[in-house]
Amino acid sequence: MKTRLITMALMMIPVIMIGQVAVAENSQRRQNNPEENKVAGQAKEEQGPADNLNSGEVKLKVAAILSKYKAANLTVADAKAINEAFRAAGVRRGPEQKAAIEAAGFDPQKISKLDPPPEKNKGADPNHSKQAE
Repeated sequence: MKTRLITMALMMIPVIMIGQVAVAENSQRRQNNPEENKVAGQAKEEQGPADNLNSGEVKLKVAAILSKYKAANLTVADAKAINEAFRAAGVRRGPEQKAAIEAAGFDPQKISKLDPPPEKNKGADPNHSKQAE
């Protein structure tokens, strides 16, 4: 299992390098064309970072991130680092992420229990939904 994860991670290195070159070229092109930069910024706001990831990319990114950890020995710090890495890589919560985590031999619920997702309505009044009597 570990060998397969390492192999997948090594296969991802050229993909990452190609992606970095493409990003650098795109950045250079935007500097030369401010109008394109404005349009690209609007599209990024509308789509979000993970909207461009297909299931294969999600699997590769998740496998590469999780290859640094042992499923049986996850700590709270590990779970936090994993979730931060997912966010940085643009991997969003959902069925593709869950399937990729499971394919890598990890339990998504265990990661979530060790580092729960932030509450959407943090700081909201818990009695807000109750009507005054």
